[in-house]
Amino acid sequence: MESIINFLKNKIGKENALKAIIILGFAGIALIMLSEFLPQKTKTETEKDIVTENFQKETSQKLEEVLSAIDGVGKIKVMLTVSCTEEYVYAEEGSSSNSSGDGKTASQSENKPVLIDSGDKKEALVKKVINPQINGVVIVCEGGGNARVCERIYMAVSTALGISTAKIYVAQGTP
Repeated sequence: MESIINFLKNKIGKENALKAIIILGFAGIALIMLSEFLPQKTKTETEKDIVTENFQKETSQKLEEVLSAIDGVGKIKVMLTVSCTEEYVYAEEGSSSNSSGDGKTASQSENKPVLIDSGDKKEALVKKVINPQINGVVIVCEGGGNARVCERIYMAVSTALGISTAKIYVAQGTP
């Protein structure tokens, strides 16, 4: 640290070196304060991204396996796009109370999550897990030029994923 100060004193001069150090100090403090406002990914967001990527990969692989078994498809490559991450719905215990203040009746309801003990901590009970929403599917296969093969692919993907055929695109190619 002292060598930096001496370097600045020699290059800039004694009075200007002190001013430069003060300005650099304030600039450092300002950068630290600004960093608080920058968005940072939390651990749970990163975990959700990983879960979403795994969902995409697994679903794409399953589709490739199923679709490659259809007569005339040949070699196939599937790309799947999703719009959101996995979502958890937690079980809740509801309690409602009626309170009367000055002759008037008011109704309040309060839902609290059901907590379960898991070792040294309490966790909310998961009621159900909602998978990411599928935006679209692109399929490139050797048999994509044949109208009958394409129709079979459209129906299979639509049925398997529960999406409309408008969200599916099939093309002929060599994947």
